[in-house]
Amino acid sequence: MLGKNYSFIEIDDNVLIDEVRRVNIYICDEKRKNWDENNKKVDEQWVEIFEHFSVRHIDIANLKKSRRISLVYVFQGQMPVSNKFFL
Repeated sequence: MLGKNYSFIEIDDNVLIDEVRRVNIYICDEKRKNWDENNKKVDEQWVEIFEHFSVRHIDIANLKKSRRISLVYVFQGQMPVSNKFFL
């Protein structure tokens, strides 16, 4: 649920589920292993994910909105840091 400050942001949950599924397919075991071996930071992983879909013109707008909202809540102290990077 979005706070009243962010109620103007519309997220289609049905589409969001599809977007999350696409990201899960992209992040295969080999990709995770590669990121771990190269000590890739979480923010770098997100950049790679968003670039991957952007270059291929695959829309993941709802996921981007969700990600922005989660970061706003973390930085405002309204969400635990452990929930900062969710899928």
